[in-house]
This record gives sequence, C-alpha cells and structure tokens, in this order.
Amino acid sequence: MLKFLLALLIALPSLLEPIRPPEIWATPIPDFEAQHSWDYSLPATEYGAGHRGIDLHLQPGEELTSPFDAVVTFAGKVVDRNLITLRSLTGYKASFEVVCTHLSVGESVLEGEVIGKACDGDLNYQIHCENCVHFSVRTEHGYLNPLLFFGSMRPSHLVS
Repeated sequence: MLKFLLALLIALPSLLEPIRPPEIWATPIPDFEAQHSWDYSLPATEYGAGHRGIDLHLQPGEELTSPFDAVVTFAGKVVDRNLITLRSLTGYKASFEVVCTHLSVGESVLEGEVIGKACDGDLNYQIHCENCVHFSVRTEHGYLNPLLFFGSMRPSHLVS
C-alpha cells in the first residue's frame, strides 16, 4: 500500500498538468489540402509497424516552409537521407524528410520561412513514397497526427 501511495504522489503532478489546447499551424506547402496523404497510422506498440506521419506530395526542388516559429534542433543526414527537425516555442517537434536545407542546428525560423527543398535520398535509399516528403510531429510522449494542427482531421467512423 505504501508503494502505491508513493507512486501516486510521484505521478500526481503530471496528472494535474493542464492539457495544452490544440494549435493551428500554417501549412508547410501551397495547396496543402490537396497535396498530402491521410495515411497516419499509430502503431499498437512503441516499436511496432505504422506510419507516424503524413506524406506531402512534392517534386524534388520544391520548397517547404516552417509551419510555426521554431528553432532547428536537427539538420543533416540520417543514414541515407537528409532531414530537418524544428521545435516549436511550445515544445512540439516537427520533422521533414527527405529535405535538403541550408539551416543549422540552433537557428531560429519564423512561420512561413523557407526551411528547405524536397530532395532525393542517397543511391541506396529505400523510397518511402514517390515524390513526397514525410512529415511527422511528436512530443515527449510520442507521435501525433500532424493533421491535428491544421484543422483538417476527418471525422472518425466505425469500421466493422
């Protein structure tokens, strides 16, 4: 019983934290509604299969802009592809891949500022999707559907 009470006392502050209201961000590409996929799929387990983001339909060389005021937390190559990660002033992290950028870690960007261009991965890169940039959003608690931040979620429905 003592262990339970101790665990409750430790967890209580996090349970009392206010839930952040959803933010509405600027779109990172023109014609966002017509140029993205709806295929976000959170996996059943932390390391399970899923699609932890959406795909933005872009040709190589097309520009992306920051959806919010941010700081660059990563810009560079991961294995065989370039990506950039931005941290919003409220703590959300948004990553875009495959994106080539001129920005460096620690630089600030404003909402609507160009953050990079869609580009190709290395020769051995397994193409995620044809002519697209993968866009994901996460917090310290895990991944979120990026569409939550653009007011474009479709209503849920039961599937039998």
